[in-house]
Amino acid sequence: YSDSTSKRIPLPATLWMAKKANKPEWLTEEKKLMQNGTYASNFGSRYMLPLALIYGKDISLDNLPDPQAKLWKGYGVNPLALVRTEWQGSLGKYMGIKGGTPTYSHGQMDGGFFIYDSQGIRWGMDFGKYDYDAQGTIDDNDFSQSSQRWDIFRVSNLSQNTISIKKATETTWQKHKVDGDATIDEVYDSSAKRGAKVNMKSLLGLNNELLAANRSAYLVDESYFEVKDYISNGAEPINLYWNMVTKSQVETISPSTIRLTQGGKTVLLEIVSSNPAVTFTLATNRSTDPVFYNPTATADSKNPGTVMLGFEATIPANNDVTFTVTIKDDAVVPPTSVEPINSIVLDLPNPTTGMEGNSLYYDTSELHIDANGDASIGGESLTYAWRVNGGTNINNADNSKFFFRWKAMATTDTTQGVNYGALLTPAGMDRASTGELGVRGGAGAGIDPNEGFNLGFDLSYLPNTVQLQLVKVGVSEVNGTENGVIVNRKDTSKKTTFGGSSSTASVKFSTGKGDINVESLGITLTGGEINYDLASLFNPTSSGSFRMDKFVFKIIENGSLSSEFFTIDNYNQLIIYPNPFSDSITLQNTTGLSNDCNVKIYAINGTSVFNKTYSGKEANQQIKIDLKTLPQGTYLVQLKNGQEITTKTIIKNN
Repeated sequence: YSDSTSKRIPLPATLWMAKKANKPEWLTEEKKLMQNGTYASNFGSRYMLPLALIYGKDISLDNLPDPQAKLWKGYGVNPLALVRTEWQGSLGKYMGIKGGTPTYSHGQMDGGFFIYDSQGIRWGMDFGKYDYDAQGTIDDNDFSQSSQRWDIFRVSNLSQNTISIKKATETTWQKHKVDGDATIDEVYDSSAKRGAKVNMKSLLGLNNELLAANRSAYLVDESYFEVKDYISNGAEPINLYWNMVTKSQVETISPSTIRLTQGGKTVLLEIVSSNPAVTFTLATNRSTDPVFYNPTATADSKNPGTVMLGFEATIPANNDVTFTVTIKDDAVVPPTSVEPINSIVLDLPNPTTGMEGNSLYYDTSELHIDANGDASIGGESLTYAWRVNGGTNINNADNSKFFFRWKAMATTDTTQGVNYGALLTPAGMDRASTGELGVRGGAGAGIDPNEGFNLGFDLSYLPNTVQLQLVKVGVSEVNGTENGVIVNRKDTSKKTTFGGSSSTASVKFSTGKGDINVESLGITLTGGEINYDLASLFNPTSSGSFRMDKFVFKIIENGSLSSEFFTIDNYNQLIIYPNPFSDSITLQNTTGLSNDCNVKIYAINGTSVFNKTYSGKEANQQIKIDLKTLPQGTYLVQLKNGQEITTKTIIKNN
């Protein structure tokens, strides 16, 4: 973790370890990356990627159990304890605390450091490793107490989520002791209290000012996070520096309470002192620019979008004090519109955490539905594209997930017909300062003429008795005569136009902003299906520019869906049943195929287990495929008729 990244990357060696130890639950995170399509794209060292194929060839990722242990502790040179309450979606909580010594390889002055996640957001974060090539003449291999290494911003204890001290007579904060070694002295592992205690005394006090110092960090009732810092001071008064790094917007509520807002979520951070003789003052805007602390550090990382907060306290001589800092979830920010039950609303997070880039041609959000039917977003909190509200009372949809993808279009097919709204060439995605989506490469950064977005779902993990429908799309900056189109790509005769107050569109926005109701367009997909080309929103005119900023989905129960319908093209449909199956599946065409139909079936690891092409005559009859020799698990069926390809998930039970 000394040089780890802020983003979870693929770790193919985990496949080997899980098999060797017979611990399939260790693959929970690997499976998530594979399912959301980012396993290869998130892999910095791509030459290691083939190891996943080698180590994983005999491993099934079907029906993986979640890890049962909620606490992990390691007692290495840099000891740490990690706590995680949930493994699916963003409804759980996560914390970590470490001890250790600064002089370990690549070490920083970060003994007592903690991180904390809740609501899918990382509230207390780490800057990450420092830029080795930006330190000029500093000898960063010198680990002595007086070394300039400890002045590097991301190495210094003053930039970490930890505590530091100085004598009341000193003008600068002391460094941690390089020969100190913070140990984990106690571990808590109950639902009431789960975390660890770190003995900080050997790190603090260059002149042995303290009699005792320890930090405990833990989850309380799996509900909120608590940090307790106990200080027993010696014969001289000292000052205490408490620090936490965050990407949040910071608001002071009272002399002891701070509200943090990030990604449309909020928490309250509250500080309590156990000793009335010990006073403290909030710090809510400590700079994260290295130049602020060292004018020569002009080449160092600037840490944009971050801030440090905490407090400073004065502790009289021969006094003991315990500072208790709690971080509790605040009230949920309501969605921008009130929708009926079985709706999921995707609003922009504030501040925005969505990704953008010239080469970011598409983005995908992983959306979860928990056992209570509540919807949440999964993946990495630093790149959340949406603030999610809503859920469902359809039991069949509980404990499931789906993926929503949007692709930027540099050019769009604007010719009426079956290709109307099709993506012709991709483009990079842009975001306004408040997160609204646009397209890069045109006259501006919005959705300019012939540009747009192509939309779709992966519903592989929803049951086939559930359907998902796109019912609303939010747009902004639609003014005057500007016009836009939303079209159902499965049936391009179904479309609607929107525009400014003086446009010719069917839906006009007097304020330049609003939601377009597209429920009548029938943009729907059945559970088990994958279709990333369901709908398109684009600018069909020669002028104007607008942005996209919201989606509303509706979950529909359809108990009659005992078979699954595959759209092969705009005129033909195929039924595949039963699903789940035990020994065989049957394919039945309902209207008549003119082209040959190729059927391929793949195991979830990509191995082909069936491949056969049927003539148009054969395909117009019932085709029974014997699959009784296949092991239990999930498989992908790929159906190709001419140029049309559709992929579907089937499940084999014993």
